[in-house]
Amino acid sequence: EYIKTLQAFSYLTSLTELALNILGDSRDEGVLWPLLAHGRLTKLFLHAESDLFASSHPSRPHDKDIFSRSSKLFDLSTNNKTGFLAAPICSLLPSTLTTFNLRFDNEIERLTKDQEEALQLLTSLEVLGFAWGDKLQRLPEGLHKLINLRELSIIWCPAIQSLPSLPSSLQELEITRCYAIKSLPNTLPISLEKLKITDCNAIKSLPKNGLPSSMLELNVHDGNSKELKRECRKLIGIIPIVRTQN
Repeated sequence: EYIKTLQAFSYLTSLTELALNILGDSRDEGVLWPLLAHGRLTKLFLHAESDLFASSHPSRPHDKDIFSRSSKLFDLSTNNKTGFLAAPICSLLPSTLTTFNLRFDNEIERLTKDQEEALQLLTSLEVLGFAWGDKLQRLPEGLHKLINLRELSIIWCPAIQSLPSLPSSLQELEITRCYAIKSLPNTLPISLEKLKITDCNAIKSLPKNGLPSSMLELNVHDGNSKELKRECRKLIGIIPIVRTQN
């Protein structure tokens, strides 16, 4: 039945936003790709319990060329089971996709090497989010290679203990409910303007090398340690906006 539903969507070429929550073992059967390539779809929210893109992506060089020139998708939210994070797929979207939010299932501890390499193909990414990784041990090591990334959020990944090197272009960083992180990187990107930390009470201090002079807003008001808040209060009057109160 879901295939019939997707086929119906494939004819809606004027559709600009689509949200799909697909249960059970499913395959795209080539239905989504025409919509992505020839329609006006710019924003897609996709949740599935199986490798939806397993055998459906364009494979011939001519098809790939058409897709890369015609796709308008710039905002994608999906989970790790859909199979999107694979080189044959990510290589089709490097010039268009600017926002990518990835949610994890409860058992994933880390991305595979192939998945990390596929993520690095999304060279136009400006906004990236990781969420709901209950057992996720670490973030991809190659994040610093996303040279256009401006915003990074890590939400509800309680097993992550540290952050990797961050892109030099990063302007906003949000860390929420990452209970195992005990410290921030010694040096944060010199372009960073906004830092928000929520419910990360294991973090007791700011980076050893301080915060960059580019900082405009520091928000640690909710669920953080007294030690961290005490350090942040010292920056009132130095950073334009400092929020430390509940």
